[in-house]
Amino acid sequence: MEKKLRVSGSVIGELSEKIPSPIIALNELIKNSYDAGANEVSIVLDSIKQKLIISDDGEGMDESEIEILLQVAKSKKRFGTKNPKTGRYTQGSKGLGFLSVFKFGDIVTWKTVKNKRRMFSINYQNILDLDDVSDFSVPINEEDCDDTVETGTIIEIELRKDFNSNKLKSYLSDQINRDKILNSFIDNSLKIVLNIDGQVFRTKDNLSLDQYYPDYQLFHVTFCFWQV
Repeated sequence: MEKKLRVSGSVIGELSEKIPSPIIALNELIKNSYDAGANEVSIVLDSIKQKLIISDDGEGMDESEIEILLQVAKSKKRFGTKNPKTGRYTQGSKGLGFLSVFKFGDIVTWKTVKNKRRMFSINYQNILDLDDVSDFSVPINEEDCDDTVETGTIIEIELRKDFNSNKLKSYLSDQINRDKILNSFIDNSLKIVLNIDGQVFRTKDNLSLDQYYPDYQLFHVTFCFWQV
């Protein structure tokens, strides 16, 4: 006798809840944009519409990359390897981008351009109710586009009631939290823009970690990368 291994949708919920803070969740999404070669990432909180929108000008996702996104904890990337096209070292490798969006809301829509326009939406609650997540399918709408259309990805999140916009606005308005997001990469080739109800903040150029909140510094750590 054989039985099929099944995974309840509640596991997705538990994994998403394990992401400890909005900073970690947003940083996972910024990592994906960075690895996609984005020059700018925009994070917009609209408390009137109760939405959080993350967009970038990276290379976008094709059908195979969307398939990887939808496979939880799956990634074709290897941390620390150098991307020959961008010259950047890969940051995201744990496949947490899918889980990160549900830290904030239940209904999420992805719009991405890479060779074609692609759009798909997921209702988080529909996943949680499943006895087996392999039964869940995601319709993807595709449209042809010409080479003049700019590539990139937009993620639009409808904020969950128990994680309302005022709570998130207060969190992002705290300077320490805000700066951790805006300066999550010490790389001048990536700019991060945070728009909180029309108030715009940007990555600080030439930021010196030695001079930033010196009272909070316990250690100085140097990272080295090498190829095996």
